[in-house]
Parts: sequence; C-alpha cells; structure tokens
Amino acid sequence: MKKDEVLQILNLGKSYHQYAGEYQRIRHWFGLSANYQQHWVLKNLSLTLKKGEALGVVGANGAGKSTLLKLITGITTPTTGKIISYGSIAAILELSIGFNPDFTGLQNVIHLLSLMGHTKEEIEQVIPEIENFANIKDYFHQPLRVYSSGMQVRLAFATATAFRPDLLIIDEALAVGDASFQAKCFRRINHYQQQGTTLLLVSHDLNQIKKTCNRAIVINEGHLVFDGHPEQACDYYYATLADVIETEQKTDQSSANFSCGIGEVEITSAYLSVNDQKTRQIETSQRFSIHIKAKANKKSDNLCLGYMIRDKNGVDLFGSNTAMQGLKLHLKKDQEKELRFSLTNNLGAGDYFLTFAIHDEKNHLANVQQWSSNMLSFSVTQKGNSTWVGDIYMSSPSVELLSKGAE
Repeated sequence: MKKDEVLQILNLGKSYHQYAGEYQRIRHWFGLSANYQQHWVLKNLSLTLKKGEALGVVGANGAGKSTLLKLITGITTPTTGKIISYGSIAAILELSIGFNPDFTGLQNVIHLLSLMGHTKEEIEQVIPEIENFANIKDYFHQPLRVYSSGMQVRLAFATATAFRPDLLIIDEALAVGDASFQAKCFRRINHYQQQGTTLLLVSHDLNQIKKTCNRAIVINEGHLVFDGHPEQACDYYYATLADVIETEQKTDQSSANFSCGIGEVEITSAYLSVNDQKTRQIETSQRFSIHIKAKANKKSDNLCLGYMIRDKNGVDLFGSNTAMQGLKLHLKKDQEKELRFSLTNNLGAGDYFLTFAIHDEKNHLANVQQWSSNMLSFSVTQKGNSTWVGDIYMSSPSVELLSKGAE
C-alpha cells in the first residue's frame, strides 16, 4: 500500500446461501448435503481510496452498497478477496448497529468509544463535547429505547466523529436528521477533510454526492460499473435505471460530459439566444431562449424533450420539458424539428451547464432516446451595480426603514 492510501480493496466478493427451506439450512449446519444456491451480493470489486478523498457510492436498493460498507468496517467477512486499511475508521451505518437500547446515551457513548480502542481518559475528555454536539439534553441520560430516530443519529454522529478518523463512512444515516443538524454535520466533515480525513458517503441524494464528493462510483447488481467524476457517476446511475447503458454510451472524462440513449431520436444541435442573437453569456434578469434541434431516425410518438440547468458542481438548479409546458411532440422518420424554450434568467454570476434529454412523455426513465449531460455551457454576469450576492436573483430587492423612533 502506498503512503497516501487509506483503503485498498482487492477482488472483493460476498455471497450468501439461499436454501430451499429451513430443513435444508439445518442439514447444512450439521455438515450434511443440502439444497441451496449461492447468491453473490458483491463480486470482483477492486477499489483504492487516498487520503483526503471524498468518495460517493451510488446505486439502486439491493445493489450491494451497504454490504460493501459492512465489509470495510468488519461487521461481516468477505467470501473472496481482501481489504487492507490504514489508520482509524469511524462509521455511521444502520442506527441500531453498536447501540444497546437498554443503555443510556452516555453508557452507549462509553461502550462504543471503548470498542473503537480509546482509553478511559480519552473518553472522559470528549464526553462533554459529544453531549453538546448531539444536543439531546436530558435524553443523554435516558435509555436509548426512548430516543427518536433523529436523536439516535445525533448521538451516533457525535460519537463516531468525537475523534478525527482517517476514514469516515456514512450510509444514509444523516437523512434522518433535520436540516440544521445535517448542515452542522457537514461542517464537521469538511473540517476533518481539510485535515486529511477520507470520506466514504452512501446517499440517494445525488445533489449531496455532487456537492460533497470529488469522486464517485456506481454499483449495479454487485459489480462496480463506474468510477470517476461525481456528475458522470450520477448520470451513469440514471442511465442504468433507464437500461440504456448497453445501447449507447459516450463519455468525455476531461469535461464531465456523458451521453447515452437508444438513438432512434437524437439532438442534432443546441444553442442559447438573446434577442434572436446566439450567445454564451447572459445577464441577470435578462430574457433568453434555449434552442434545441431533434431529428428522428425512426418514427417516434409521445416524445418528451427537456433541459436541466446545473451549476459548476453539477447540482440541478432548474429544468423543464415539453410535457410540463403542455406541448405534444411527434416526429416522422428523418424529420427534424427545432424547439425554443424561453425564460427569464434569475441566476447569479458564474458558469453554468445545460443537460438535455429526450424520453417517453410519461416516464423519464422509459425509452430514453438521448441523455446528454453538460452538452452546452454558458456564463452569467450581473448587470449594473450589484445590490445583492448569491446564486439566485430575487427580483427588485429593496429596503425601507419603518421605525419612527429617534435616531
């Protein structure tokens, strides 16, 4: 293992026995021949994590994400392959893991930190900080069985991050917490990352993956099928859901572009305009249009063509499509049509990207003809003297003094 590596996974596999019945399971326990099938949850997965990286893990339910984390943390053992880790690991997985419902919050903290290898003196020093961070007040001295799920995640995160780990693993647990506590958690995570902590984050919130991680993987049916830019990974995940990966896939690693689809209808060009003049620069509060040309290689009915505006981190900001706008779209073979979406720009100054998609009118994951991520980029500038800051423009900002008292 290299000095800058925190985790190395080599040809990892995990399988379980699926028995024809309980009698067959009992026979196997006693070493007798039994009727069962071997079900692989993960297979031939290899991965390396470096110090300071933030890796997002994306995949559908049952893809093997949680199993991977349980293998890394030692909760379960691999069937094949091996895991080599360097440094301390802190994990927040299922809320019930590691907690005793009959222990108080304080007793659970002491128990968990002892299992993590910390001394009595070290634990005593951080207990006040854990109690303060979790902010569950008198419940800290109550049995865990009376806690809400939100209180459990507060205690779990405060405990797992009381000491800065070399690798921090989070599996969807923060989704239970309220928005203010989530923000508090990610401030601590960012602080630890700046000090060299590596983050492994599993989440169905793809925008959170894009904002937090600098790398992401996609797991599909137990296999690692994509490893790269977070925005590409999220688009690839959508493509696996739409079942169009094997049909067509074009990826540009340098610009995080991603394109896939059936290809019976394709986008031939796209551009922006202001006052009927092509442009790549728009002012705040300015009216502009998005022009998209689509051509059919085969007669296609009930189509939906749409766009999504994303920021430089790939976070979705605004999108619409023909179905939302009440426009029916049909194309004959070899026919090309141009559509124009017009809107007022309420974005702040910065660089933005447009993603386009053509799919079934009623289901955006059905019959995906083309999905082109970051097909078009543009910039926004603020007009005149700036009276505001931020990413979104709220029209006509003003202020007035209502108090009548003396100055």
